[in-house]
Amino acid sequence: MICSKKHHQCLLFHYFIFLNIIQSNLITEQTCQNDIPDFFNNVNFGGPLFDQSVYTITTSSFSVLSPINTPVFIFNIQPQTIYTRSSFISTSVTGRALNITPEIITVTSNNPDFIVNSLSNGSYALVTNTFPLNYFSPYNRYLFNLIATQTYPNRPLVSSTAIVQINLENYNVHAPIFILSNQIFSISETAIIGTRFGTVYATDADNDGIIYSISSSQFSIDSLTGVLQLQQTLQSSPASQYFVNVTASDDGTSCSPARSPCPRFSTSTIITINVTAVNKRSPQFLNQICGSTVSFYESNTIGANITTLTVFDDDRGENGQISISFPSEQSRTIVSGLRNTAYSQFYIQQLTQTGTTRTAVLRINTSFDYDAPGATRVWYLFVLATDNGTPQRQSFCSLRINLLDLNDNPPVFIMTSWNYTIYRSAFGNSNNARFLRIIASDADSGLNGMINYFIGTINVPYFTINQTTGTIILRDNVPGVFSLDVNQFPITFQVYAQDRGSPPRVSEANATVTIYYNNGNDPPPARWSDPRYEELNFPIIEKYYEIYRNQPIFNLSYGFNGTIIYQLTSQTSSIMTVRSPFQNTYIPFSDVPVSRNGNIFSSGIVVTSGLHAEIQSVYLIYIRVLVNPPLIGSTTITLIDQNDQIPTFDIRSIVLSVVENENGNRIIAQIQAFDRDVDYPNNYVQYRLNGNLSDSEVNGIFFVASNGTIWTNATFDCESNKTLYHLFITAYDGAPAWNALNNEPNTQDFQFDIQVIDVNGVPPVFINSSSITISINETTMNGTGILNLTIIDTDFDTIPDFGILSGNTKNVFSFNLLSDNIADSSRKQYIAIGQLYVAGPLSYEITPNYTLVLFAFDTQNLATITVTINLLPQNTRAPYFNLIPGFTSYQYEVNEGTAISRLNGPVIRATDPDIPATSIVYDIVTNNNQLNLNNLYLNQTNNETTIGISLPGLSRDLPFGYSTYNFSIRATDEAGLGVSSYVPISIKVIDINNNAPIPTNSHWILNENVINPSTTVIFTDYDDPTQYNTIPFRVEILNSPGFTLSGPTLNYDGRYQLIYNGMLNRTITKNLTVTFNASDNKGYSAITTIPIIVGDILNTYPISDGFKTINIIYINGYMNSLRNVPLGSIYVNDLDDWFRTSRTYSIRDVSNGQLFSASQGFLSTPEALYPGSYTIHVDVTKPIASSTALSTIDLSVTGVDSEFVREAATIRIQ
Repeated sequence: MICSKKHHQCLLFHYFIFLNIIQSNLITEQTCQNDIPDFFNNVNFGGPLFDQSVYTITTSSFSVLSPINTPVFIFNIQPQTIYTRSSFISTSVTGRALNITPEIITVTSNNPDFIVNSLSNGSYALVTNTFPLNYFSPYNRYLFNLIATQTYPNRPLVSSTAIVQINLENYNVHAPIFILSNQIFSISETAIIGTRFGTVYATDADNDGIIYSISSSQFSIDSLTGVLQLQQTLQSSPASQYFVNVTASDDGTSCSPARSPCPRFSTSTIITINVTAVNKRSPQFLNQICGSTVSFYESNTIGANITTLTVFDDDRGENGQISISFPSEQSRTIVSGLRNTAYSQFYIQQLTQTGTTRTAVLRINTSFDYDAPGATRVWYLFVLATDNGTPQRQSFCSLRINLLDLNDNPPVFIMTSWNYTIYRSAFGNSNNARFLRIIASDADSGLNGMINYFIGTINVPYFTINQTTGTIILRDNVPGVFSLDVNQFPITFQVYAQDRGSPPRVSEANATVTIYYNNGNDPPPARWSDPRYEELNFPIIEKYYEIYRNQPIFNLSYGFNGTIIYQLTSQTSSIMTVRSPFQNTYIPFSDVPVSRNGNIFSSGIVVTSGLHAEIQSVYLIYIRVLVNPPLIGSTTITLIDQNDQIPTFDIRSIVLSVVENENGNRIIAQIQAFDRDVDYPNNYVQYRLNGNLSDSEVNGIFFVASNGTIWTNATFDCESNKTLYHLFITAYDGAPAWNALNNEPNTQDFQFDIQVIDVNGVPPVFINSSSITISINETTMNGTGILNLTIIDTDFDTIPDFGILSGNTKNVFSFNLLSDNIADSSRKQYIAIGQLYVAGPLSYEITPNYTLVLFAFDTQNLATITVTINLLPQNTRAPYFNLIPGFTSYQYEVNEGTAISRLNGPVIRATDPDIPATSIVYDIVTNNNQLNLNNLYLNQTNNETTIGISLPGLSRDLPFGYSTYNFSIRATDEAGLGVSSYVPISIKVIDINNNAPIPTNSHWILNENVINPSTTVIFTDYDDPTQYNTIPFRVEILNSPGFTLSGPTLNYDGRYQLIYNGMLNRTITKNLTVTFNASDNKGYSAITTIPIIVGDILNTYPISDGFKTINIIYINGYMNSLRNVPLGSIYVNDLDDWFRTSRTYSIRDVSNGQLFSASQGFLSTPEALYPGSYTIHVDVTKPIASSTALSTIDLSVTGVDSEFVREAATIRIQ
């Protein structure tokens, strides 16, 4: 505020008390300027004026269905101007113009769901900015503020607020929403029809009920609870995962009956149902391949297909994924100190699995030669089929692999030249004489290695050949040796050999046989004492070496005692040798040192090392007595198989499985061992359970048949019984072992581990109790956990689902997994915490309690617990006013200035809909600080109130009165401490004639030196013209000599001309007063006095130096309001004090460097002016008088807290 004074006080505030803020002293004669800014209105704490302080929209007029940009209501805002200031008389009357030109008014809503649109002429519309509106906003309504802000170019903005209360009417505008999107559930493939395994949760923002449906024949859903149920057995379907469409539809109960028919909305989601596979089946070899013999020819190349293995497993998922392989290196049995190397010669190529079967091809990994010395021709292989389940299950299969000989070798004679001399004296005249055995070998085996001999020369006299043995004998038509013609000799012929293969092969080189004949009586150089020695053929036991060691082989049953005797003609000695007729072939036989008795020599054949019928069962031995010509014989030895081989398992151990809870006789596996003995029963293997080595619990649970079949009829339970059993199976052959002391057979034990597959047979358990009762506030927010429950499951690898079976009205609760120990690999049991939390709006008035059946489902078993939830009533509903139907406010009428204890009209009554209801307290609310409601009071009793008015009543007339008082009554429950609601109140004030006409058009000026000067005076009556309480006026002048009033006696526009009769001189007087007596149409009158200013006329009076003090109170935060505004006039002594603008001004200096300017006779600064003292010297020139002077100004700026000004500004004098 700025004011200059001279010898008198300037009245700064009309009818306001403003203490200890402003004190100005007039140092020289200087009139208060009419354009100095008014302090209070410059600070201007009041914002724009709303036409109501509270806007209330009732349920019947507004629905959540309202689309965006729906008008809620239209309201008006009046800016703060010189005509809305809180003064009794406008500034136009006081002569002080208010420099408060309004700039921009913006109106906003502090709730983003609503916006304000500007219309015209101060009108605005509140419109919706979202769709749909939220019926479940607190207390089913929107309660927010409108904020009107008025800005100015040089001072802080000012704001005011109004309350908006919109009571909502619910409607079905929302589609249901699934609480959890893309829910995943799990159920065991062994679950039975009717198994309930999960809950789908959906809520509706309109609080409608939800109806569920599902598009699946495999599963069903409870239409009210959302509980999923199995409809068809899963074992008939190979699918491991289902994607099922679930639809949630609302029931439209949110619609009020007045808005029927009600729309319906639906939402669909895809849920995933995983079928957890139980590894209930071990892989199964098909086509009876196991235990069979597979043969292949030695001619097959590397990679050749020997046989095909097909394995079946119809378990789901990984449980049915099959791998076919040989046993690992570590698991293969050591045989005779050596690891079984057969596997390296073969490999398994797996083909891609198709459905439930997988095929693998057994292929060779090396080249084979059946005829190679020491070549292995038989292999026993174990093949494992393993699934990829958890735990893994496997089965095994044994195969005998035979290498088949290919007729790829022709017979080869051991010698190509054979010479033999027939001594007639040695043979007599017998026709049965056998002379010479031609021997050929064939590296092939079987028929391919069996040889037939043929004479290839035509017309050979006397001789033929035994096709089977190759022995040269006499023809049938030759009577005997004596009939031979010596002249025919020597006889030479060719012999060829042909095997019995298909096709047969013939020796590539023939044998040349030359036979000589000695027809004298000369004995041969050597001869066998027994002609049988030429071709011995007898069997011996396989373990001959171990039993008889160096004793010559014998077989008394064949008449052979083990001694071979031959006789020499000469007295020279000779030895007998034993060797294989085939070159580079080792045989485990040797000759016995020769003993001599004259010309009789004795020898024999001894075994030099162990014999193995499994490797070679027949030996051809070539016996030669070294004389000339040599004495030759052959011996064929056949080994009698003895039980020297033990049954052999090709792998050390294996783990197979049984499934818990199954019953009845079930085959687990058929074990197979092989025995390399040649003959039955030595190689006949049987099986039995070894009770001494097996677990004690095995007896009576597992059984082993003699053919190796392992079976059980027990029912297993992982939780109460063992989960792993160790069985030892004894394989024994069919005869006493060759070295048995008590006729016991050969045996070998095999470890057979059987694991019990857990099929989740034990349900989870709620450890809290079987039932729980809790209480929660009905205001508990969505997402709030209200109960944690601990669930344990001894099936440590369980996959849980949680849900609510029943009692969950409108799905306001959800029960889900909160945490578990699934990440703990060392866990012994599964432990989880399920949380029950609020998922929808609760209402004690609608549903005071819930009885929920919660469940935990472990893919197979269901556990339940009953939870009772009691809602604690809270203050959830706002009071509502009982208005007369058709009315949206309480309306009253009252005479102006009248006191009344109770307004005539309806009693104001609000109801608390909460249960239990609470008492209500009422109070008056307005945000319009211009509206004087101090005389209103409330009469409250029994939760209702009436309105009373105390003296002096309500004013209808300006400047403080209103024809209608619009405000609100606030009803607050819980005895004034709870929730509030608002209702509009309208009091129409009926005018009484209590105002007389008064002059209202300041300023009034009469210029000096003018004859009979005049000015216009306009009278105004603030009474209600519609009541005929104003015009016409009657006005007369009282006690004001020299003045007359021109105008009609009965004046209908209030305009008069005031005339001064004569001429005025400003040097004599500057101010006059005129007093009027004015009355209205009904004679109500008042006497008023107005000031008359004598207007100056410019003269040539000289000017002289002047001094002036300007005191400025600086309001914190308003420093910019002092920029570029007149701070005060520049004073010099001049009789023409009216004409400041006719002078020129120039700032000479300033005491502290602040920048000031002087224009039109006023001092101003373009900079912010801060508290302090300033001395300004201004040079002043009056051009018309050619006169100059110096003006000295002491400027004092004092700071004051804006809150002091605010407090002072609220005190009004009535």
